[in-house]
Amino acid sequence: MGEFLHYLNVRKGHLLDLTIAHAQIVLSAIVIATAISLVTAILVYRRERLAAVVLSIVGTFLTIPSLALFSLLIPFLGLGTKPALVALVLYAMLPILRNTVVGLRSVDRAVLESARGMGMNRLRRLAR
Repeated sequence: MGEFLHYLNVRKGHLLDLTIAHAQIVLSAIVIATAISLVTAILVYRRERLAAVVLSIVGTFLTIPSLALFSLLIPFLGLGTKPALVALVLYAMLPILRNTVVGLRSVDRAVLESARGMGMNRLRRLAR
């Protein structure tokens, strides 16, 4: 245990740099996956069959083991942060997309009618 603590103390600057780099990759992946998933969910939530197809396609990304996904991505993207970012985006999309579709579908029809009656357009209703 003492050797490990010594290692942490000696390399704390380098470990902090790597931790910050890791956090930046994860945050970037979350932002990208959220943007893609929100737009996709808004486009498909009204069409049941299209939403099912899109959710199935995105769901297949989670069935691909990470090592296999990296072996597919590295020849095209090389080593480094790009394949990690793509993999994290693919893995993060399904929960965001599925929950956004469910959330949009669960809005009460009476609330939508009230908003329409108040003169709100689609974009404004979506924002509210």
